[in-house]
Amino acid sequence: SDERYAGRASINVPLGENLALRVAGGYDTFDGTVKNVMNPGNNVGGFESTAFAWDLQGKLLDDRLRFDIFGVYLDDNRENQPVIAFNTNCGRASQAAVVGGQLVYIPHPLDPRPGFFCGAVPAFDPVAVDPRATGNDRKGWITGWNISYDFDWATATFQGGFVALNQKVVADRDLSTDPRGSLYSIRRQIVPGAPVFAPAFPAAPPRQQYLKSFVGNGPDETEDWNLEFRLASKQDQRLRWLAGVSRYIHYFEQAVTVNIDTTNGPNLPEFPTGSSNFIFLAPGALRPFNGDLVKVTNSYVMDLGNAAFGSLDYDITDTLTAGVQLRWDQMQRKQLNRATNPRARQWREDKYWT
Repeated sequence: SDERYAGRASINVPLGENLALRVAGGYDTFDGTVKNVMNPGNNVGGFESTAFAWDLQGKLLDDRLRFDIFGVYLDDNRENQPVIAFNTNCGRASQAAVVGGQLVYIPHPLDPRPGFFCGAVPAFDPVAVDPRATGNDRKGWITGWNISYDFDWATATFQGGFVALNQKVVADRDLSTDPRGSLYSIRRQIVPGAPVFAPAFPAAPPRQQYLKSFVGNGPDETEDWNLEFRLASKQDQRLRWLAGVSRYIHYFEQAVTVNIDTTNGPNLPEFPTGSSNFIFLAPGALRPFNGDLVKVTNSYVMDLGNAAFGSLDYDITDTLTAGVQLRWDQMQRKQLNRATNPRARQWREDKYWT
């Protein structure tokens, strides 16, 4: 069963003749299916998720006031996913050649088996994920509401939603069965206090050292507000109208984080090079790992939207209606990317009628 457990429950609670509340919750956990040699008691690829939801509905003031308020809370953790690569144990492709005016296929010199032959899949190295790599952790709220009030001549409606999510990722970059991590070449020393790209004096002889590296994101934050107010005439009238305004706010901040664990070795004054050298350029990235990664760069985006709209419809006859609609929109975007320049900002604004 790989320790797969799940449970869900809900309850409806009447709160008098005009109010009702529904509450629901769930829990789901899975240990994963791939064994982890770095943590024998915990498989790779599992998850643990908890969620709660609610919905409050009601009508008051002689049914003139109606409302529906609902929301969800989520706490979800996803472990590192296993990465498995192995040889398919198939014969190498033959080489085509013309011999004596005829097309023949010459077996590959390193593997005489035909290219279409595939033997048993060989054993592959076990999967290893450092247990300190906690994976993808997400928490957040999603709420919404719809509130209306009936006047004698029109109906006012206020509706909207709010989203607040937080996400953090800590992943094992090496996925090595060697607890020391991956072997890196140490090519040069850096003058204390000098920029990373400055000339290195004196140059150090190349050497190699095992290092454990982690990469991730976050904490990444997302917030969204969506608000709308509208006033509409009764729909049973020959002349019908609607007017409203809305506002939208979106904020997203993302950070790229890294760490080169030096727990098993000294803090390196040298410059290790590997397949992704940029991860070593973050100040403080070379240090003992304590669960938190070092921020390499971060960026954020903020979107603002305002709108005003209206419509007018008139029934000329029982089968013919004339109408007109008008809408004004204003969109603004602010963006900052600290990877290029801490003061590099982008700004854009659009206004239009439809």
